[in-house]
Amino acid sequence: MISTFTEKAPHEAGFGAVFAAEIAPRLGEIETARKARLRAIRTRALIVAGVALAVTAGGAIGFSLLAVEAVAALAVVAFALALGLGWRWLSAPRVAHREAVREVLVGPVCCFLGGLRYARDPEDAVDTGRFAAHGLVAAHEESHTEDLFEGRHRGTSFRMVEARLRGRHSARAGRRRHNVFQGLLFEVQVPVPFGGRTLISADRGLVAEAIAGLFEAGDADRIQRVGFDDPEFESRYQTYSDDPAEARRLMGPAFRANLVALAEAHGEAPLGAAFAEGIFRLALPTKRDLFEPGSIWRSALRVEADTRRLLAEVAIPIRVIDYLHGVRPEGAK
Repeated sequence: MISTFTEKAPHEAGFGAVFAAEIAPRLGEIETARKARLRAIRTRALIVAGVALAVTAGGAIGFSLLAVEAVAALAVVAFALALGLGWRWLSAPRVAHREAVREVLVGPVCCFLGGLRYARDPEDAVDTGRFAAHGLVAAHEESHTEDLFEGRHRGTSFRMVEARLRGRHSARAGRRRHNVFQGLLFEVQVPVPFGGRTLISADRGLVAEAIAGLFEAGDADRIQRVGFDDPEFESRYQTYSDDPAEARRLMGPAFRANLVALAEAHGEAPLGAAFAEGIFRLALPTKRDLFEPGSIWRSALRVEADTRRLLAEVAIPIRVIDYLHGVRPEGAK
């Protein structure tokens, strides 16, 4: 079976040749490795099942000897340890396969989209605290970032990173961690100098929290709501700025229309944006992990759908910049 890529969308034009030259020749090797990893999963599953059976048998023997409390506690600890280690052991081949598929696909995709730079596990790729300070994400105590993409489009430098941010809330059992944001964080260098700070949010709670933080820091003497004669935009977003005239200059009719169109195209949780410190920041929530191609349960030769999805996901910052420049994909409103 020869794997091919059929171009269907405008942003895929020309990628078929890239797929044939750079991706398809490597898939046979990955498929051979995938089959070996499947065999490893089956073998490991039998071993984990055997360990679980041994723990159960040991518990039964202990109960028969009436050492109930001690054996029960030991059985619970042993079972939990076996379950945790066993799951990680079982998952390792699956993770290795995803990494192998990603390594084959990401390089050609990045090159095709303009020579993007990629890092799987970037350290301090973006300052997530600045996103919280501008009301784009909730306040958080922990941040995990992965899949950094950097490049230029329409003369504009950008970086995009996938982030998971966690905070803590009080509960009866103590303070527990929970996700406060999962999605994409963008930083786009604004080529035209601007002054002041402008916050744009579809989440009233987040923007209120950001403004409260500015007041507490004594840094919001002039911050105020900026209104626009634009019902569609106003129904989605609240805008605050310490320089309303500058905010209106930055956020002309085309920009506002494109921010609405971007939200409609995204169709998930409310997004937020800010102009500050010479940077345009954008937080785009998502409901699932992105940039995760390849299922170990499917032949590596049938990777066209994974490639198509990855190509669309990596192109997100390019589409965002197109929207901000007033250029929308074919078929967009």
